[in-house]
Amino acid sequence: MKKLSLIIVCIMLLALSLGCNKAEPVEDDNPLPTSTGLGQPATPAEHGTVPATPDGNGTIPPAGSESPIAPEQGASSTPQKRDTTNLPTGVKQGAQLPTFTFPLLAGGEGNIEDYIGKPLMLNFWGIDCPPCKEELPEFVKYYDKYKGEGLEIVSLNIDSTPEEQKAFLKTQPMPWVTGYDKDGLFKKWGYRGIPTTIFVDPTGTVIEIHLGGMTLNDLEAIKPRLFGEAAK
Repeated sequence: MKKLSLIIVCIMLLALSLGCNKAEPVEDDNPLPTSTGLGQPATPAEHGTVPATPDGNGTIPPAGSESPIAPEQGASSTPQKRDTTNLPTGVKQGAQLPTFTFPLLAGGEGNIEDYIGKPLMLNFWGIDCPPCKEELPEFVKYYDKYKGEGLEIVSLNIDSTPEEQKAFLKTQPMPWVTGYDKDGLFKKWGYRGIPTTIFVDPTGTVIEIHLGGMTLNDLEAIKPRLFGEAAK
């Protein structure tokens, strides 16, 4: 009986001693990486970086090797200038329009690069050319309709003096860029008949070369390619 009582007392003392000792936190030698979503929430990206993610072996890259956040597309609306160093000297459908300058009828010098990036019609014409004069009213209708969408027309005269052109414009307005082909590009590029119109899309690519007069319907048929709409 005494032995039984002694055993009971020992058991009670042991239970009391265990109940008074608080459990100590155990440090994990291998904590879960935060990027797995199973540990602590990942820290939001700061200073232009995004949190690193494990590689194929589950390894987290060292600090400082985070990937930079890509800049937002379309952040800059400034058109990029073409690299004109390797542009061709002639004109070919499907190729880039060459770079050139020309005298402006209003005075000064024009540069075709100023019009690249928009739908562009480069027109060679002459005062003594009946088809040229017939298509000009159609050009005016087309220009008035689409100039708000960025359409540009550059007309270069090949057969008259600036004074003669100015006199002609009093009877037939040409409300776009006018100049004259002082350097003979028309012949250098191998053309022999006027009017000749070169259509250039916003990328600077020649999409069509048309010899002869054009109607408004002809111009409308080219519009999707000229404005780059056909590729959308």
